[in-house]
Amino acid sequence: MNFKLPSPKTSREYPLYIIGYTILIFSISFLFSFLSILNRISDDGAYVEYYPCILESTDDYGKPTCEEFGEEPDILVPVGNWLKDQAFVNLCLVSIITLPVGFYFWQKFNKSHND
Repeated sequence: MNFKLPSPKTSREYPLYIIGYTILIFSISFLFSFLSILNRISDDGAYVEYYPCILESTDDYGKPTCEEFGEEPDILVPVGNWLKDQAFVNLCLVSIITLPVGFYFWQKFNKSHND
């Protein structure tokens, strides 16, 4: 099965594709970020709970890992604030990656069609 992502046919379509792919990748990364914290949302759905680490050790690679967590949450972050902050961080990271890559290929496309 041959699957190809849609690509622009002319140089004028390139900015729309760059923005479209940026929005698509941002949406997917934001969805994964949200799914990763679903188990940390409080029962009333108002807060994201962060539990303190009681017993910390290192794994085989020397990276610290938490062996045992506390019973009560250490930090409570309102879900709305977490979503807003995570959306900002994800958008910045995705933009930093996709925009330069998109503009690089746009320039490459222009050079190949102008020669």
